[in-house]
Amino acid sequence: GGVAGAGEVLFAPLRKALGDFATLSFVRGLTVVPAATGTDAGLVGAAAACREVLEPTV
Repeated sequence: GGVAGAGEVLFAPLRKALGDFATLSFVRGLTVVPAATGTDAGLVGAAAACREVLEPTV
């Protein structure tokens, strides 16, 4: 979202920390990039969480 506007100031240390401290294989394989939905990322995530609660998939 909007925080991603910080760019590499945010992402570089985050990538390093994941590399240094992540122990689970699925976490180690993460790619850290800005949200494709831009500043609406929080809203999109909240809507997805609401949908999951209201219409859970099996």
